[in-house]
Amino acid sequence: MKNTKSDHTRLTTFGLRFTAVGAVLALTACGGSVGGGGEDRGEGYEYGASEEEIHALVEDLDPITITFQPSGASPEAPSAPGGLVVKEAIEERSNGKITVDLAWGHSVAGYDEVHDALADGRVDLSHTLPSYHPDEFPAVDAFNDMLNFPSSPWSGELAANAAAVSVGFDTPEVMADFEDKGLIPLAPTFLGGGYYVICSGDVPVELEDWQGLQVRVGASAQADVVSELGASPVSLDRTEVYEGLQRGTVDCAISQLTDVASFGLAEVAPNIGYLTEAGLPRVISSLVASPSIEELPLVYQQIIHDAAGDYYHGAIRGSIDVGVPVVEQVQELDGSFQELSSEVQAAIAESNTNRADRTAEESMLDPEVYEQLNSAYEEWADDVEEMGYVDGGTIEDMHQWHEGEDIDYSSVVEAYFLSTAQANRPE
Repeated sequence: MKNTKSDHTRLTTFGLRFTAVGAVLALTACGGSVGGGGEDRGEGYEYGASEEEIHALVEDLDPITITFQPSGASPEAPSAPGGLVVKEAIEERSNGKITVDLAWGHSVAGYDEVHDALADGRVDLSHTLPSYHPDEFPAVDAFNDMLNFPSSPWSGELAANAAAVSVGFDTPEVMADFEDKGLIPLAPTFLGGGYYVICSGDVPVELEDWQGLQVRVGASAQADVVSELGASPVSLDRTEVYEGLQRGTVDCAISQLTDVASFGLAEVAPNIGYLTEAGLPRVISSLVASPSIEELPLVYQQIIHDAAGDYYHGAIRGSIDVGVPVVEQVQELDGSFQELSSEVQAAIAESNTNRADRTAEESMLDPEVYEQLNSAYEEWADDVEEMGYVDGGTIEDMHQWHEGEDIDYSSVVEAYFLSTAQANRPE
């Protein structure tokens, strides 16, 4: 299979880092039995080993094909780097012994069936949205409700993802939600970018503007906020939002800028509301592997895990840096960016705090998880800014102060999730 090359920089030295944020792949053996069952998985390598050393270890192994189901809708989507970079990393690190088949747009298994597909082996690794299934993932849903981070288009997003993923891995109940289903949570609590109010008509800037609106939501926490603001929440899969806005089923959508870019939402809803004093509730993404991955030779398992750092580098570009092209597209469509009023943001902040406090008191999770999340965010916010990732304005003028694809995220990837990645690396 011909390798697909990414135009984005690969972090060859930090491959392990994003084990916590995970690769999204599916395994299909080709060319004979891989791993062969039994206890012996062969020889592995220490993290940081040269490609020459890794190539020597895979020389006599059978080739395999892994189907990588990334979150991007297509190879042209702004979120595509998260898939393309991983494909390049795995194929090069394995010297071509692992072929990565990219299944864009969840073409193998949609969000409604991906967990079953992972469990039964139709898909072996995939991006998922467990928040769409709160009854099946109660701890993840409770963790989601405890997230109460402010909104910031760049530094805040880097800090929020670090805090959520690191604390998520240290929360046994969250991990058990996946493990009890036989799944391997490589990134149980990844956030991606923040959420915005995407509208076909006017942005509901003032509190009275929300009255009577139909607003798409992707999680129960978002539904609570929308209801408290006076609008009616409508649950729609992220792949259904474009049609919902186009047909007028919903007036606005609580969505990420990644979805605006990937699904062309600005074409039917070019007006975007943003926050600076609070943050809209998040919807956790997860990157999950099938247990079939553990049947691979150890070196193959390690290659896949180590490529997670490359995924993270691509994911930053696809979910956070995507703000720049979205701003430019909105301008081209004569749309607008408007900050929600202080009254609306205060109401959102109050709702977030009340929900998080209530969840900390009533859910299966230890109340300390809420405190850990807040402390982790504060620490990471300081660390990220010390690394030089500082907002130069708001999302509205991000195209003027953000350098886009020229940014080197090596330092933040180096800082992210090292202890978590090391603890979960196959050995």
